[in-house]
Amino acid sequence: MTEDREKIKSSIKLSAKLLNADKSEQKNYLRESRDEFYNVLGNKFRPTLEESFMPQKEKIFQDILDISDEMEILGSFPELIGKTFVGVFGFDRKFAKNFIESATDSQTAENLIQDTNLPAILISGEKNITAINDVGNHINLTLGEYLKTNSLWRDKIDISQILRSFFMKQNLAFKNIAVVYFPEYFSPETSFGKMILQKLDAAFVYTSSASNEIKNRSLLEEIFKLKNIPIKIVTDSQSVGNLQGDNRFKFFEVIAENGVFQNFETLNVLRKNYLFSDALKIRLLEIKNFYMKKITNLKEEKTQIAGDLALITMEGTKAALRELEQELRQDLNNAEDEFEKLRGVSVLLSDAAKNYETATENLLDSSENIQYRENIKEIWRRIFFQAIDAKDLKTASEYMKNLERFADAYRYIYQMIFQSASGENLSWDNLERLRRESDNEFVRRAKMRLTKELNFSEFDYMQIARDIQTIETPEEYYFRGLWEEHEGRNQKAVNYFEMALKQNFEPAGKKLFELAGNDMRELQILSNQMVPEANFALGKINLENKKYAAADRYFKLAAIKKYIPAIKILADNFFKNISINYKSNKNLSEDEKKQVISCIQIYSEILNSVGDVSTKEKVGDLYHILNDDMRALEWWQQCETADSYYKRGRLYQYQDGAFSQDLNEAEKFFGKAASLGHKKAAEELSKVQSWKANNVRRAQERSNRSYAPRVISSAPPPRRSSGGCVITSAACAALHKPDDCDELNTLRSYRDKMKGENKIIAALIEEYYRVAPLLVEKMDSETDSEKIYSDLWKNSIAETYQLIKEGKNAAATSIYIDMVQKLCEHYGVELSEGISKKIQSLTGK
Repeated sequence: MTEDREKIKSSIKLSAKLLNADKSEQKNYLRESRDEFYNVLGNKFRPTLEESFMPQKEKIFQDILDISDEMEILGSFPELIGKTFVGVFGFDRKFAKNFIESATDSQTAENLIQDTNLPAILISGEKNITAINDVGNHINLTLGEYLKTNSLWRDKIDISQILRSFFMKQNLAFKNIAVVYFPEYFSPETSFGKMILQKLDAAFVYTSSASNEIKNRSLLEEIFKLKNIPIKIVTDSQSVGNLQGDNRFKFFEVIAENGVFQNFETLNVLRKNYLFSDALKIRLLEIKNFYMKKITNLKEEKTQIAGDLALITMEGTKAALRELEQELRQDLNNAEDEFEKLRGVSVLLSDAAKNYETATENLLDSSENIQYRENIKEIWRRIFFQAIDAKDLKTASEYMKNLERFADAYRYIYQMIFQSASGENLSWDNLERLRRESDNEFVRRAKMRLTKELNFSEFDYMQIARDIQTIETPEEYYFRGLWEEHEGRNQKAVNYFEMALKQNFEPAGKKLFELAGNDMRELQILSNQMVPEANFALGKINLENKKYAAADRYFKLAAIKKYIPAIKILADNFFKNISINYKSNKNLSEDEKKQVISCIQIYSEILNSVGDVSTKEKVGDLYHILNDDMRALEWWQQCETADSYYKRGRLYQYQDGAFSQDLNEAEKFFGKAASLGHKKAAEELSKVQSWKANNVRRAQERSNRSYAPRVISSAPPPRRSSGGCVITSAACAALHKPDDCDELNTLRSYRDKMKGENKIIAALIEEYYRVAPLLVEKMDSETDSEKIYSDLWKNSIAETYQLIKEGKNAAATSIYIDMVQKLCEHYGVELSEGISKKIQSLTGK
């Protein structure tokens, strides 16, 4: 009983020593710079991060704490600075013991493989054993205390709750290597465990069993996740063949234990293992990228609301839109303020890390060549990619140069990604080289970043995303989601699409909308994420249920995202109000004119995406409301609908319109409209035909009389259907064709296309609308007007038409402009101020 009591007392005493170690008693070579870093981290960076709305801010802070753990261990044990960290995983204690014995001595090997779940770090030096407790303090132990610590589990004391690891100086055969021994039951879940795993430069897994027989599966999974370091499976010579056939070991080299020493000799070099500031930069760039994207998106939404789309609604609903704009403005201000604060403390934290790094490097007194750790390449790659995403080309260029230090075979890929981000054209040879490049994690990521340039099929990208180990970018999430959907795993697909949508990848919103079907709950979630398809669907549902205010709100939310079907519904409502309230013969106020012009602009935006006939007809109607019947006619001429034919007939029916009365033209258009079932057109057709018959009868009566009485005719002689257009008049005179012939329609389509693509040409077309009626009036007064129009067609317009057919737009435009200029000079029609300069800027003449 006394003996048991003494054992318990001894265990308690040892536990107290392990728990209560005072680091102040141990000389810390980096205390000043370390304290500076922790002061900024705890007192400035953390409170600012906590006050922000940054997603996953807890994870970001934990990642930074993990980096500080790495800084702490080098500060506490400066002997580790410059060492190559090699992990030895003792899944088979016998083989692991054999190696440690050959690298140190039999006693050390025997001590090390005691029953424990803590890692031990071994370096060459005067023998010493230290324990690092859970707060980072370290405690010197005698051999007896070390052995006793490893047996505390017998007293039901879990040392993993007290200690992080052991640190041993032994007679290690490799002076530049720190061997990290991981016992069979080591848990990789702690922050220190994850940090030490990530710090490895190579890993040797000692086992005689197949991967599915290894009991600590979580540790094995973490080993498989290690990137860009050599991983060797070590076994006895008899088991090599069996393990080579193990599917889970297929990516690693399986070697016999007698070949390990040669591998260690290769790794026995000094390495830069203290690049804290670059590891920190990755996390800080995550913050920068988030806020840059958020601010950009908020600015775009604010601009869209403030633009012409706001005019879709009438006065009664503008207040709601203004409220939404104010909310966006407030969100934008908040995001900009948050970003500015975080940027300030990030600079302070980065500077503190650089100071710590410099102080660490100064402790390494060596004239030997120092190599970079292989996995620093992965850190630099991540910084390069994040800088590209943040459009920080200066940082991207800096880290691209850093990567060149490794004589990286993928240098051409970095350059292509950089050129793509800079808006430069990529070399076809390099793109072809990348297409043929053997896939690995980096190559797959590069291919995903150059989706537009490589032009792979969607299925190819799905397969590339399928094989990426760690998904990060929105494109990667999206195409992985497509793969999961292809495989019938819709819930997984939804998860990936949601991650892509969180990074504002709009195609992911479309896929989520497709998968949501008519599920109101899912549609509402997507609506809150501003997915336009979802808002449009909810708008239609509310419209069917006669909830007009709610429908209008959802349509507006979809329209903000430039969703054309929603814009069209809102524009049609706007048009309906205008049609009811404004008449073409009404003297519109300036505000009313602005409303009509605004509706035309909205319809023009729709027509840039969808060539909708009904929309073209409405544009004609709006110009008719503005009393601009020449342009109204041009739009109606693009429509072969009953209504458009009827409206064209009305233009020629009476003497008091914008066009001269032409009963033949009126009859033709009313006839076409009537044949398509237009009842009112049939009535007007009958009326016009009656008028014409009366005219014929009266003319006959006049010819039968011997005197010339006063004649009142209901219509003057018909004239050509030009609508005040020089080109139409010339075509009708030369070709004897109607004004909707192929030649004229081709010229009109060309005009509308160029008008939408070039602001200068749009201004010149507006000027043509002004001068054309003046020119036609003067040309019509000539005695040989028919010949003038015919010659104009043959000498200028026909050539323009032919050049358009051949796709030679610049030459066609030049001839057209030259023709109008010469006509204006000949007939004394002055061009508006500034038009000559516009012509000169366009043609150089």
